[in-house]
Amino acid sequence: VNASRQEAKLTEECDLLIEIIQQRRQIIGTKIKEGKVMRLRKLAQQIANCKQCIERSASLISQAEHSLKENDHARFLQTAKNITE
Repeated sequence: VNASRQEAKLTEECDLLIEIIQQRRQIIGTKIKEGKVMRLRKLAQQIANCKQCIERSASLISQAEHSLKENDHARFLQTAKNITE
């Protein structure tokens, strides 16, 4: 009878431990997924910012190339001033 009670108690405690471990695994898994989503959002924002900088740079390069072709000195200076602003 005593051994049966001990076996039942052992089974109950092991089941409880398994349940606790499963709950913690789920919590940790959720936190990992949330962290991944957050990092991906930040990365997407950084990519968007970089694309925007590249587009601005390309536009400035185009304007600079155009101004270098300018023969009129006054227009060249005005265009150069506009580019730097």
